[in-house]
Amino acid sequence: MWNDLFNKIAPVYGMFFRFQVRNFRKVMDTAVTQINITEHTSFLDVGCGTGALPFVLSERGYQTTGIDAAPRMIKLAKDYNAGNKASFAVGDVLNKLIFDNQSYDIVIASYVAHGMNEKDRKQLYAEARRLARKTIIFHDYNKKRSLGSDLIEWLEGGDYFNFIKIAESELKGYFGNVQVIPIGKKSAWYVVEL
Repeated sequence: MWNDLFNKIAPVYGMFFRFQVRNFRKVMDTAVTQINITEHTSFLDVGCGTGALPFVLSERGYQTTGIDAAPRMIKLAKDYNAGNKASFAVGDVLNKLIFDNQSYDIVIASYVAHGMNEKDRKQLYAEARRLARKTIIFHDYNKKRSLGSDLIEWLEGGDYFNFIKIAESELKGYFGNVQVIPIGKKSAWYVVEL
């Protein structure tokens, strides 16, 4: 179901690639003032969409792999990242991914968790824990909402309305220690150090 939806809307996401790159540059500038990510060298971006975050990570010198369950997203990600060192693969985090345990310093999922039901989120958490050596980051909404986000998330049909209420407590219940870093007006990094 989700693959079908995101395959269909991949061209729409593609229209916002440059905007997303600018946004992720700001996010990274904010993040490095809050946590030390410079000691890390490799990132796995789960649910990478059209590849905006891998684009930014790659231009900052990080070895980056992006995965997404929607093949059309991966096609666009490869097109938009032609010429940089980011790599991409089709993969569904709800099934065991092709990577070995602890393959990446940081596993990051941007705006992925809120679209999943609780059972699927727990699978995301387990797979992120399996693949990360040092840090897991869930970049997602905080409790502040906007009408535009509400409308889009309602149309997508995910668990957005529940997740933004319980994100911090759910993550703490699963991982224990979680640091919440405000990254934007309506977003946060939920950081798990392993």
